[in-house]
Amino acid sequence: MKAVAIIKSLINVVGTSIGVVLIAVGAVMLINATLKLTVFQLESSPHFEAYRCDQYIEMDHGMFPANEKSEMTKLTPQQREKKYTECIVREQKREKKRFSNEKKHNLIDGTALLLVGIPLFVFYMRRSMKS
Repeated sequence: MKAVAIIKSLINVVGTSIGVVLIAVGAVMLINATLKLTVFQLESSPHFEAYRCDQYIEMDHGMFPANEKSEMTKLTPQQREKKYTECIVREQKREKKRFSNEKKHNLIDGTALLLVGIPLFVFYMRRSMKS
């Protein structure tokens, strides 16, 4: 009889602990995404890299990527600069959209964790108080 009570108590502690962890992780995800999107109004990651636009920059040794060689040799430096600027703008828009979508997914994931964690915590907490 005593072993059964210990096992039930252990199950309640583990269930409550899992609920607390899910609540904590979900809350952190919600707070993080909310702060980034609303309070600080970040539009994109600060680590934007324009490596996709490097094809429009002439290398020091005068070589271009193989797939761009024919187009690049026909462009003047001003045209290359214009294409590079257009590419940067396009990539920045893409990065803003990606960042916004990522934060929206974080909001959804955080809400899902809370929707699972809170009932789990409440169930096992009530069960442990009864015994």
